[in-house]
Amino acid sequence: MTPSSEQTDALKGRPRRYWFGPVLFPDRYLWLVFLSALDVMLTRVILFLGGTEVNPLAEEVIKQWGMPGLSLYKFVIVAFVLTACEYVGRQSRPQGRRLAIIGVCIAAFPVVWSSFLLLGMAMEGGAHEMLIPRDPFRVAP
Repeated sequence: MTPSSEQTDALKGRPRRYWFGPVLFPDRYLWLVFLSALDVMLTRVILFLGGTEVNPLAEEVIKQWGMPGLSLYKFVIVAFVLTACEYVGRQSRPQGRRLAIIGVCIAAFPVVWSSFLLLGMAMEGGAHEMLIPRDPFRVAP
C-alpha cells in the first residue's frame, strides 16, 4: 500500500501548497479593496466638481465607458494585484507580504492626493458653490 500524496508531504515535513483555501494576507487585501473603492468614489466627486482625471489610461476608460467602465477597470487592477500577491506569497511569504503592502501604498496615493484636492477646493469655496444650488427667488444686491 502506498501512502497518499498528503501523507507523503506530511512525512517529508513540508506543507503542501494549495491554490484553494484561505487567502494569505486578508487584512492587506481589505485595505487594498477599500482604498481602490474610495479612489473611484473620490474620482467621481472630483469629476462632478469640474476636475479632470490625471491618469491617461483611466481618462480614456472614462471617455469610452463612463464611470461603470472605471469601476470595472479598477476591479481588474485589484484582481490582478490580489492574484499576484497570492502567487508570490505561496512561493515566498515575506515577498508576497511586501508586494501586498506595496499595493496598498500605491492604492493609497491617489486617495490622499484626491483628498487634498477636495480639501483645497472646499477651503477656496469652489466646491461649496457647486454643491449647493443657488436660491432662484433671491434678489441679487
